[in-house]
Amino acid sequence: MMSRTVKYAKEIKRLLPIRQQFILSGNVDDQHIYEEDNVAKVLHMDAILWNMLENEKYECIVKYNPVNGISILIDGKYLKKDEKLEVADGLELTSGSKPSLQEFASYIKQIVLQEDDGYGTYTKHRVAILIEYASRISRSVDSLSEEEYNFFRSCDQLARDARRIKNEELANKLYNPVIWCVQNRFDIPVWYGAGNNRIVFQEVEKPSHESRSIVADLYIKHIHNYENYKDNHSQYVNIFAGLSEGLKLQDMIDIMTLVRDQKIGMDDLDDAARGYKTGNQDVNSPWRANGLKERVDNAKERISSRVKGQPAAIELSLDILKRSIMGLTGAQTSSSGSRPRGVLFLAGPTGVGKTELAKSLTQSIFGSQDAYIRFDMSEFASEHSEARLIGAPPGYVGYESGGELTKAVRSKPFSLILFDEIEKAHPKILDKFLQILEDGRITDGLGDTVFFSESIIVFTSNLGISKRHRDGTTEQLVHPQNTYEEVRENVLKGIEEHFTNELRRPEILNRLGDNIVVFNFIQKDVAIEIFEIMVNNIKRRVKDEHRAKLELSEGARNTLIAISTSDLKNGGRGIGSKLESSLVNPLARKLFELESFKDQTIIVDAITMSDNVYSIKISVS
Repeated sequence: MMSRTVKYAKEIKRLLPIRQQFILSGNVDDQHIYEEDNVAKVLHMDAILWNMLENEKYECIVKYNPVNGISILIDGKYLKKDEKLEVADGLELTSGSKPSLQEFASYIKQIVLQEDDGYGTYTKHRVAILIEYASRISRSVDSLSEEEYNFFRSCDQLARDARRIKNEELANKLYNPVIWCVQNRFDIPVWYGAGNNRIVFQEVEKPSHESRSIVADLYIKHIHNYENYKDNHSQYVNIFAGLSEGLKLQDMIDIMTLVRDQKIGMDDLDDAARGYKTGNQDVNSPWRANGLKERVDNAKERISSRVKGQPAAIELSLDILKRSIMGLTGAQTSSSGSRPRGVLFLAGPTGVGKTELAKSLTQSIFGSQDAYIRFDMSEFASEHSEARLIGAPPGYVGYESGGELTKAVRSKPFSLILFDEIEKAHPKILDKFLQILEDGRITDGLGDTVFFSESIIVFTSNLGISKRHRDGTTEQLVHPQNTYEEVRENVLKGIEEHFTNELRRPEILNRLGDNIVVFNFIQKDVAIEIFEIMVNNIKRRVKDEHRAKLELSEGARNTLIAISTSDLKNGGRGIGSKLESSLVNPLARKLFELESFKDQTIIVDAITMSDNVYSIKISVS
């Protein structure tokens, strides 16, 4: 019975009568499940292949490693170094020998092409060849050396010329197979096996929930004080299998090794698994750090001082953040343990504090803005920009360097990641975000998996505020005079229209759920508050740079308020731009003309405009 045995082993066994070579790619360096006599075991690939091939009366497996050379597996054990074994008539191989590619190709030929016994039946040695780490045979598959090219060409031809081998005890005729193990299908020449029906390509997938449950069942006993938990063994097996989603079986075994060595109990198993995924082995997760709840409890007042006029957005964002801290994000789903800690979609007019809120949340969660990672999605508008974000696929320029997002998360797994103006990204990239939101992980061009289970994902968007027509004109859909409910309704409608009708990806919208936070336009009273903050920033800069005091007359102040708050559709960003043109630029001109104003008071008396350029009148005392 092989019902739980890993798929590639069952396929090789089934196809041995008609296929000569098997190219396995993907999760080839993991351990896998092999079932025998209704008992499931966790074994390495070579052991699984031996157990399977031994039943078909294969004598041995000749394993070749580009670094270690030849090793020979017989009766479930490897021969010692320098021990010899006949694997074909006239061919005796030595364990530990390191043949050249040309020599190894000749070995394969002799094993695969057995001599005719004169009756058209081949009754010689039944042997399998396992080529381990075949990805490392060549320096580059795009520029093979002559020796490498001849090796692959010879092996490709051997698959066509191979003869099936008959065993004296079994009537069936089977090929002496060559089994290649590569990380990626494109780690061997693209032409290899093309049009050759004797060669099979098979992806070795990451372990299923059933496979992970088998490993969890075998290793959960390593938990510290397991005796206290054994009555709920099945429950904890299911928990560990869920926490290990996206991991290899070997990873699960490694986690349990750490759990045993560090005497970790069941209560901290989730942190141990998360820490292993992110590369941070400290069981003390920042999400459980002392002071986190206190920082978040006090966050509303602190954030409100930085993000003006958005009480509803701040309140909802903090509610979602508290859910993240308690580990309840996506708790209603079966895969919640691997999803990002939290997801926010901040939508609304430009310049109203969406980015500032993201920075403030980072400060509240991690105690520092160092954990803030921002991507301007307008830079990822082309179809090929996906490679820049997560890494180029094998064979393309930049393949080795990885992607900006994957490198950033790998270096800072505990972080808030902001994707600014997400609607400007190419639709193809959004498919990757769906995977991140749903599975909490993504695989880069190098084949390495990056986990987002400790991250907060934040998107910002201006959808629903304006609409660009085909003739290039832009229509403003909502205005600062609209009520918040009108703004919110229009923004939500714009988001739904974009994802459902334009992109035809409603599943992304479904995954966002109620995590969409709509910001309001900046109102007049709030605009004046923002104006005062920005003016004080200008005063502070003048003092720090020139040891001078800057003051505004009442008339100049009123003029600047009128200029800066005349049009609020661009929010705080618009106020800042108006202040720069009406105060900062003319002030810089005036100060540049002065010989000395150190330790003096500079008073802006009036603001005037001529030919669309602002000027100021100042007095120095």
